[in-house]
Amino acid sequence: MIDYQIHDVSEKDIKFGLWFLHNKRKIQKVFFGIFLLFGISMLGYGIYGFISYGIQLPEETRILSTISIKHINFADFKSKHVPLPLEISEPEIVYAGGQNYDFVAQATNFNEERAVLNISYQFVSGNFTTPISSVMILPNQTVYLLSLGNKSEQRLSTAELKILDTQWQSIWQKQPVDKVEIDINEPKFKIASDLSRSWVEFTAANKSLKNIWEVAWQVVLFSGRRIAGVNQITTGGLIAGETKDFEVSWFEKLPKVTQINVIPIINIYDQDSFYEIPGKASDLYY
Repeated sequence: MIDYQIHDVSEKDIKFGLWFLHNKRKIQKVFFGIFLLFGISMLGYGIYGFISYGIQLPEETRILSTISIKHINFADFKSKHVPLPLEISEPEIVYAGGQNYDFVAQATNFNEERAVLNISYQFVSGNFTTPISSVMILPNQTVYLLSLGNKSEQRLSTAELKILDTQWQSIWQKQPVDKVEIDINEPKFKIASDLSRSWVEFTAANKSLKNIWEVAWQVVLFSGRRIAGVNQITTGGLIAGETKDFEVSWFEKLPKVTQINVIPIINIYDQDSFYEIPGKASDLYY
């Protein structure tokens, strides 16, 4: 006969084991009853919630219908942010001699914060069409739409301006820019003694803190109210605080000039228009 020895088991543990074996089915029934009661109570709560929601649904629907939903009127928003249109004068043709014609129209941007990053255009006179030209117009700036040196064997007298594309600065892409201030001293019109050339002399000063790579200068001459001559040149830029003398020439006979307009064109929105001078600040003082 095998003698089993059980260690570390007390008499109390043995009695509990015997009691559990004798009452196992009763314990299972008790737990089953608890789970059944829990399931019935959850089912009842769910049915109550469903019935309650059904009862309250008409009232909730009524309340929701009284809540005003604010819709965004995108059409109205867009209309309020559409830039003011450019004001463009009637185009003029200036005979430059030798069957050459210059076309010109004045364009003004009255918007306080919206620039025309690029406006593409061309002039049409009868069967003659100029090449496509473009220019940018800063806020509150007036520039000239020019097409110079157009050669035509047919005499041109009237012109029509066709705007091909206008790229406005987006209201979402506003960016802080340093304004460039160019002061132009009163320009002077001069004529060579042999009448072979006439020119305009002017002095320009860069009053801003930016060094500019290059500047396009538009020069328009008036005889009374009529445009007598137009020209545009591009020169090397201006260092911050620098003052330079410039000269723009004509080689055809011009009428008496009563007014001179000089307009600098600089794309202040393009960081490549500016540059920094290498060197330390101390180098400026030694």
